[in-house]
Amino acid sequence: MKVIQITDLHLHKDRSAALRGVITWDSFAAVIDHIDTHHGDFDLLVITGDIAHDEALPTYQALHDTLGSRLSRCQLIPGNHDNRQYLTATFPRHFSAGTDTLDFVTQLNGWRIIGLDTQVTGEVHGQLTDPQIAWLRIQLESSSMPTLIFLHHPPGPIGVPWLDEVPLQQRADFIALVAQHNVQALVAGHVHQATEGQFAGTRFYTTPSTCMQFGSGTEKEFLSSGYGYRTFELADDRMKTTVTRVTQLP
Repeated sequence: MKVIQITDLHLHKDRSAALRGVITWDSFAAVIDHIDTHHGDFDLLVITGDIAHDEALPTYQALHDTLGSRLSRCQLIPGNHDNRQYLTATFPRHFSAGTDTLDFVTQLNGWRIIGLDTQVTGEVHGQLTDPQIAWLRIQLESSSMPTLIFLHHPPGPIGVPWLDEVPLQQRADFIALVAQHNVQALVAGHVHQATEGQFAGTRFYTTPSTCMQFGSGTEKEFLSSGYGYRTFELADDRMKTTVTRVTQLP
């Protein structure tokens, strides 16, 4: 089974609008074209937030139209640059019942894929609510199948000081719950770069944005190339993940 993650699209209703020197619709189109060409057989495409930089309804509608026939194989969650109301209006069948936030769960070929909405409206940092943790507990206790959990904010520090200042807050209960179950990895966006490591014994990954990238130094740096996506190949209890960059980092 093949799961593709794209993240941090930062689209605008004006298709010519740029973010830090990158026209985000153009870079998104390049990423989608690459996925179609090399991984057109994907089973699931997960979009992990910061979809509409302008948080405008026409932007979500344009993404809906652009995804077209791929929509039946897509799931998505919001980031800090998203409008929950417009996401729900545009993608009404893409979120699960049971929480007030925009979460999802799906099962494919013996794997469970969960998406968690970590948005705190109007803030850069993320957090999970008590009802979300209760909902997640129900999902994880329903079976012991291997699970991937996607969220916008990384579950722990990635080693870049200025990005680690705005982590996922109130995460102790979440991490403790994850550690009790067959969660193979936690997968995030938000930091506009590829990292990997372990947090409280569970593997975690972050993924390049589909537009501009953040540098990994101690000072803020914005890179106009290096956009890409992450692929997961899943079989039984085995997982392989790779990052593909459509343009190379400088």
